[in-house]
Amino acid sequence: TPRERERPPCGTTAAYHWHWRHGEETCRPCRDAWNARHRSQRFEQMIAEVWAAGDGARGEVASDAA
Repeated sequence: TPRERERPPCGTTAAYHWHWRHGEETCRPCRDAWNARHRSQRFEQMIAEVWAAGDGARGEVASDAA
């Protein structure tokens, strides 16, 4: 029979998934870890999109005075 994995320590994204897979309410430390990870990923994605878009996406405004 397959052996069930040990529960990961709370405060990690792995533990967040454990709670979810087992139908448990997620604890605050696990929610915080999940939110921090995804906030960081969204920020990194936003930065990559800004750099890929070029100067206009960084808020630089073209000057009419030349």
